[in-house]
Amino acid sequence: MKFAVVFFVYGFLLIVGGIFGFVKSKSMASIVSGSVTGIAVIFTALLLNRYPIKGMLVEACLSALVFGIFVRRYARTKKVMPALPLSVISAVISATALVELFTHR
Repeated sequence: MKFAVVFFVYGFLLIVGGIFGFVKSKSMASIVSGSVTGIAVIFTALLLNRYPIKGMLVEACLSALVFGIFVRRYARTKKVMPALPLSVISAVISATALVELFTHR
């Protein structure tokens, strides 16, 4: 499925972002949340060929969760990095998954 590659990249970015947050500010929350969500996104990408509808639904939920976390973080800190780019990317991923979910035949 063509979306699997996009979801792999998104999951990889979440993992790298968590590692970067840990290296930069020693934030255990960053490395744990980035790794857990990134691995979950990659696992979901692996499921897309076998379970496309369930995979898209889980992907939409995961990316919506990440979107909510980073919008809240931006509202609290007013720091653009990494909150704004990740919230935009997560919104696009979630919207793409929902569109594919509802137009899947």
